[in-house]
Amino acid sequence: MTTGPKILSPEQAAERLIADIAKPARLLVAISGGSDSSGLLVALSKFNSPGSGLSLFAATIDHALRPGSADEARTVAALCSRLGIPHFIRRWEGEKPVTGISDAAREARYRLLVEIADQIDATAILTGHTRDDQAETIAMRAARSGGEENSGLAGMAQAVLLDRHRWLLRPFLNSRRADIRDFLTREGQGWIDDPSNLDPHYERVRVRGRLTQESPFDAAAQDWAAARRTALSDEAARLVREHVTIRQGV
Repeated sequence: MTTGPKILSPEQAAERLIADIAKPARLLVAISGGSDSSGLLVALSKFNSPGSGLSLFAATIDHALRPGSADEARTVAALCSRLGIPHFIRRWEGEKPVTGISDAAREARYRLLVEIADQIDATAILTGHTRDDQAETIAMRAARSGGEENSGLAGMAQAVLLDRHRWLLRPFLNSRRADIRDFLTREGQGWIDDPSNLDPHYERVRVRGRLTQESPFDAAAQDWAAARRTALSDEAARLVREHVTIRQGV
């Protein structure tokens, strides 16, 4: 029986990314101020030695969905200043949808991150998605598909292509949130707790609560789902390379 990828501490995950990525490279870390994204930025900053050929940048997307979001973005900017990392803030402007706000916010976040990545010519965009997020994503997709094998358990891939030209990497996908928070505590760094993470109005919050109360999600199923998602992404990228021609940027 094959085993899935082992759990990585945030330190191990950061060191692995730094060692594996081709250099020179410019990495744009998406950081909300929460523990996962803050842990990613702090870990990368700690293990990226001077002269490594790896440049770090950070970006915060202010969705403007609740009071205090602008202040939180400025708090993140202060952290980046202490770490010596250039930081960008982009605000999701315009009218917000009444329904489907989570999906709309995610699309806006990735669109704005790609715009920043284009501005600095980033090699890749990094997000702090964790093994906990993976379990929640699998559970949500399985529930939506009725739990059927062929339409359900598809997890997040380690790497996906955004807008056909910018890579999104998830270095913490085999790391646990509790370990990331322990790491930040040891480093003397705090984080922002988003109150929406406790609002049962959101599907992910409800799923998170259910997973916490029930037995841990089947690790083998989680690893299989992540591998399946990666395979689908790889096949999509192959089809684009072989069959799609882009003219005049469209």
